[in-house]
Amino acid sequence: MDPMRVPLESLIEQRHSDPSQWVVIRELRAGVGFSHRGVDRAIDVAAFNCWPSKGLHRIAYEVKRSRGDFVREIENPKKREWVEKNFHQTYFAASHGVCKPEEVPESWGLFVATKAGDKLRRAKIATHREIEALPELIALSAIRSLSEEYVKRTRRHYYFEGMWIRQEQLDEIIKAALDEELAPARVSLQRLTENAAAEATQYRDKRLELHEPLRLLAREVGQYLRFDRGGRDNPVTVEEVEGWIKAVRSRAIRPVLAQLEGCASSIQEVLRQANENGLESNSRRISPHRRH
Repeated sequence: MDPMRVPLESLIEQRHSDPSQWVVIRELRAGVGFSHRGVDRAIDVAAFNCWPSKGLHRIAYEVKRSRGDFVREIENPKKREWVEKNFHQTYFAASHGVCKPEEVPESWGLFVATKAGDKLRRAKIATHREIEALPELIALSAIRSLSEEYVKRTRRHYYFEGMWIRQEQLDEIIKAALDEELAPARVSLQRLTENAAAEATQYRDKRLELHEPLRLLAREVGQYLRFDRGGRDNPVTVEEVEGWIKAVRSRAIRPVLAQLEGCASSIQEVLRQANENGLESNSRRISPHRRH
């Protein structure tokens, strides 16, 4: 797994997953406000044990996903002094291959993520320190972090049909409702798409079937009749052959139509004369409207 994508904070939280015993805070600052020097410093993850029987144990974790970040941290021990002073144990939590146990400061421990990035393995145990009560500024910083997290969580809740639900539950309800509403439309769209694809395939096959004789004819015309079209790079096209066939058909049918019109005129003249001579029976027999 990519070291930069390892969820080290989440893996640390899993080690302190009992909410009745542990309170875990990410990015815990050294204090509140900006009037005190160093309050902008923060520890990546802080775990507070809430059971007096466990000594109200406090553990700090510094997360490192790259070798360069780890080296910069080691070269600046002043940055870690407030953490060492206020936490019983301090650990580095690093991606696989970032550092070795012997490179970690003497009092610090080390957790290393597996290659798969799904678990933490303790490579070095941290020294247990005897420390004073939690300073007021750090306590206020923790309270503020918890209150901000509480606000974020409550804002992700909605009153729906007589009960409070989380944002994730609301999203699932909306998604289920949309899926139910859109299901018939999706089925119809799928059928239309399949029918359109089938018709397009049939149309393409029929078009190829109809154009194949014309393509062969165009090739024969270009090869054997040798029309002057500027050489082989300018062959006779199927469209031109279709145009020739249409023109030949029109020229062939036009004289026949003219002859038929002449015949019709002659028939009409014969009928007219027959009517004038009282030959109605003959006119019925030779009437062009009667089918034989």
